[in-house]
Amino acid sequence: MVMLIRSASLTGFAEVARSLGLDPLQQLREVDISPASLQQVDLKIPAMAVVRLLESAATATGAEDFGLRMARTRQPSNLGPLALLLREEPTLRKALEALQSYLSVHTDALSLSLEEANGVALIREVHASFGNLSAR
Repeated sequence: MVMLIRSASLTGFAEVARSLGLDPLQQLREVDISPASLQQVDLKIPAMAVVRLLESAATATGAEDFGLRMARTRQPSNLGPLALLLREEPTLRKALEALQSYLSVHTDALSLSLEEANGVALIREVHASFGNLSAR
């Protein structure tokens, strides 16, 4: 099964790539992601291709923090409709429960679980297994 993620996950990619001397469009072509993904945030693209893109860009630039550099530009709005839902929840707990329930609107490559024991709440992030990243 191909796991998908909203193209909003590429927010900041082009800017960071250019700042480090990479051609972002060439990088996208190398992993078979449409350049339209940089302009249209609601396209569903293969999560595996995004993983390969970020790994490749980090390797090519020597910037191990490539993804973190992209993350600096993120806003809650990058979650699209999910952000609106979370914003309207009355408590943090309700927002986390909604995030757990509806994260698949943004990606099916990630899930959350909420656990509580002895008065401590734990949020677990579960990533899909992508196996060999060099495989296409």
